[in-house]
Amino acid sequence: IKIGYGFENLVFNNSIVNNGIGMSIEDLSEQNIIQKNKFFNNDRSGIEFDEVNRNTIRYNLFENNGEFGIFMENDPINNFIYANFFNNINNIQLSGLNSLLYKVFTFNIIEA
Repeated sequence: IKIGYGFENLVFNNSIVNNGIGMSIEDLSEQNIIQKNKFFNNDRSGIEFDEVNRNTIRYNLFENNGEFGIFMENDPINNFIYANFFNNINNIQLSGLNSLLYKVFTFNIIEA
């Protein structure tokens, strides 16, 4: 699944399995909601963000993704990530000089 230049999309109740990258949100996409999905056994990551702001990721399962549950790069700002379950090598990875996550770890369950 790819959202590019997207605004106010809802991705709801999907099983996103056995891909290189489960979902890509990029190119200044804003105010999208990713909710109640299952991201597992993707080679690199469940979700990758690139230059996105104010998106909501909630009530999702991220399990057994190759490198990351969620990978965020190029200064993502004010994305809400809460009430998710993580069990990956790296659960959340953030990259960029001005990156800011708001409430990223509130109510997330992270299993070692």
